[in-house]
Amino acid sequence: MVSVAESSRFFAVFSEKAALFDECVASKNVQDCRLLIQECQSLVSAHSAGLPSRDLQVYKERIEDFKRILDKIKEPKKKFGFSRATKEAHDAKIRSDKVPDHETLTASIEPAAEAAKAAFFLENRTDVNLQLSDVHGEVELRNLRGCKVTIRGNPATLYISEVHDCLVVCDPVASSVLIVGFRGSELRVACQQLRIHKAGDAIFRLHISSRSIIEDCRNVSFGKLPAEYNASEQAWEAAGLSKTKNNYSLVDDFNWLNVQEPSPNWKLLD
Repeated sequence: MVSVAESSRFFAVFSEKAALFDECVASKNVQDCRLLIQECQSLVSAHSAGLPSRDLQVYKERIEDFKRILDKIKEPKKKFGFSRATKEAHDAKIRSDKVPDHETLTASIEPAAEAAKAAFFLENRTDVNLQLSDVHGEVELRNLRGCKVTIRGNPATLYISEVHDCLVVCDPVASSVLIVGFRGSELRVACQQLRIHKAGDAIFRLHISSRSIIEDCRNVSFGKLPAEYNASEQAWEAAGLSKTKNNYSLVDDFNWLNVQEPSPNWKLLD
């Protein structure tokens, strides 16, 4: 079994390749996408004997996500239509400049002959309310500040990176939620697996099938989903989650190996 430090290094290397893959997808470089998928597969295969089974499954699922994305960019891509809640038209290009407080956006997949799942990326937003509807496949949130994000639909995987002072509410996720950088924020989600890196002063209200994993986290709290979490029955069924099994209180801290004492880095909500 690899050490905590080795696990962190592996995660960093895999994340670098994932970032390169995203760049290749953006430029529609199919050949480089294929090469990066092969590199990720080789990397995971070479370390599979030492990785925890939960980690190994997450990495394999991410590679499968890459393959689906690659299949998607070979075809005409589904587009996400954005509109303001006000009369003013919203530029569909996601910008990094600050917008007025509580701007509300909506997003939905436009109809297409092919029912293939599409990846959705949202990044560089500040002080906005976002309502994402009819979302399928992989969802990634990056570099958000002071936002409220509500995700409706059947997300397969949720990736969160550098999201601060935000509230994220997501319909049931069919597989994993992976977080890197989550401070002063709250996540409400039902999922199979959750791994959290570099979170601080954060709240996680969950319905989860397995144990949550945290690493390099401080002052994070875990609790049940609140009563106002109102995902539809269809969303629960599509995610394949059982409402009767909830392991929200089971958390493994990779930075706390003393089994005789509880980790000081996380707590349960009252």
